[in-house]
Amino acid sequence: MVVIKVDSVKVIAALEKAGEDLPKKIELALETVAALGAEIILDRTDQGRGIRGKFAPYSAKYAEAKRKGWPATKKRAKFSGDPTGVVNLQLHKQMLSSMQSKAKGNEGQIYFSNPFAAMKAAFNNKKRPFFGFNNPEIKEIVDKFTQVIVK
Repeated sequence: MVVIKVDSVKVIAALEKAGEDLPKKIELALETVAALGAEIILDRTDQGRGIRGKFAPYSAKYAEAKRKGWPATKKRAKFSGDPTGVVNLQLHKQMLSSMQSKAKGNEGQIYFSNPFAAMKAAFNNKKRPFFGFNNPEIKEIVDKFTQVIVK
């Protein structure tokens, strides 16, 4: 789970401007920023970057196997190979394609709808942190939340 802290003074000022439509605006803002957060994570990961910059490279053995591709087995689907060498956590695109976002209660949530994908994400996040946000991304999310509330 990702937690973002916001400047409460700005949020309170925005809420006072929102008026009677506040509950609807909060729900819309939470849905919007959760979707934005998921998009940020997906775009950054696709470019081979994590929260703190470029991902650590694959081991030489894994990179070579990935480049050549793997034959199908009972436990693994056939993979035709990836000659780019970009570390983007997307071998079969199963993990990141299960990333979802929603508003629930007073939270915007980003999660993996597939339990196996969630396990893979947790494993990958230990070596190559991708599920979270850096300071500029947090500012973008907070600004978007405020923008939706004030609208």
